[in-house]
Amino acid sequence: MRGCSASPPAGGRLAPAARRGLAHLARLAGDFPTALETARTLGWEGRHHRALGDIWWTQGAMDRATAAYETARAEAEQHGIAGERATAQAQLAFVTAFTDPQRADDELDLALAFHHAVRDASAALDTALSRLEDVTQGGDYSYYTAIAHFMAARPLPARPGPPARWLNGEEATRDRWHTLVTARRGGTR
Repeated sequence: MRGCSASPPAGGRLAPAARRGLAHLARLAGDFPTALETARTLGWEGRHHRALGDIWWTQGAMDRATAAYETARAEAEQHGIAGERATAQAQLAFVTAFTDPQRADDELDLALAFHHAVRDASAALDTALSRLEDVTQGGDYSYYTAIAHFMAARPLPARPGPPARWLNGEEATRDRWHTLVTARRGGTR
């Protein structure tokens, strides 16, 4: 279309939101290096800490995700943006569900897969994995299925489309997710 550009002007009012959208789209597609590179350019206006948290949790780096969401929440408080503070708080609660059993929420499909992997409940895990596969068939968030397989130390199923590009490689990411499961197994079942 005439007069339309693919990206907003660098200093335009909507530029930070547009860049955050690009980081989100890269994460959605499982292109984590691009998502991380883009998120690091966002600044406060682009909600960079929340975007970074959104990337780090997918890598099983819960300490980094927690720190990012806590910083995002503090910045939102500093700027008086209640909605952003609530979003950062919700994401923080989600991340801590993987490391703090008191905050776990079985309503989340991925947290449910984590629960079944911890309990080594094979049949229930199969059901959760099947549901994840169904809801990610379109390709968006397909890395959720990979994460669930990593948790359970299962091989990845063959899927159409490109695989996720993990920041530290598949094996390192797989190991971090499985370590979260084995650490929880060491605690209460």
